[in-house]
Amino acid sequence: MMSALDAAGKTVFEVPGVMSNPTVQKLDEGRKVTRDNDVDLILAVGGGSVIDYSKAVSVSAWYDGDAWEKFFLRMEEPDGKIIPVGDILTMSGTGSEMNAGSVITNHEEGLKIDHVFGSDVMPRFAIVNPELTFTVPDYQMRAGIYDAFNHICEQYFSGTDDNTSDYIAEGLMRSLVHASRIAVKDEIGVVKHLSELGFTEDMIDDAVKGTFILTGGYHPLTPDEVAQILRESM
Repeated sequence: MMSALDAAGKTVFEVPGVMSNPTVQKLDEGRKVTRDNDVDLILAVGGGSVIDYSKAVSVSAWYDGDAWEKFFLRMEEPDGKIIPVGDILTMSGTGSEMNAGSVITNHEEGLKIDHVFGSDVMPRFAIVNPELTFTVPDYQMRAGIYDAFNHICEQYFSGTDDNTSDYIAEGLMRSLVHASRIAVKDEIGVVKHLSELGFTEDMIDDAVKGTFILTGGYHPLTPDEVAQILRESM
């Protein structure tokens, strides 16, 4: 990627080492690099955490105060310069490339906060080559599969949407299970089941029941029925 940008004559200032669940300290590092070099585009190369992080940097780089306090505790909207963000995805999972949300973690305060900004913070473009997502480490591919499934469940068990959106979510969940069995294989080519992707009985019960308790409401399938669908894929 760096070679391609250099060949195109672009001046690049890299912020490496963005971790899963990016921290407020990492955010401050990115803000400084971005502002000191008057960056005019933030190119997020990675998965959901990198994209979340890039959006947080984009709204806070030119803010003089405490970005964590303003954007993630007081949940204020940006009132200054917003740097455009573009995405090159290396794995699938959160769908962060299609929204204006950003999640930052503050370990000292024991907080992980999600702020969904306005449409002007959404990435201007997102590029993905599906075949290249197979080149990420096996663990990351499995994590992305689970992450995508979990985000579908969040929508499925939230709000008072009509049945049409629920049926779409059910189709997506079934499609993801099917695709995951093709994508994740062991050394002799045997497709792995959900249990080998890291799912356990406890994880299924906690995720399904916990999500339902938090949101409540009527849904075509009960939590036990959803859990049973998952168990059949173990």
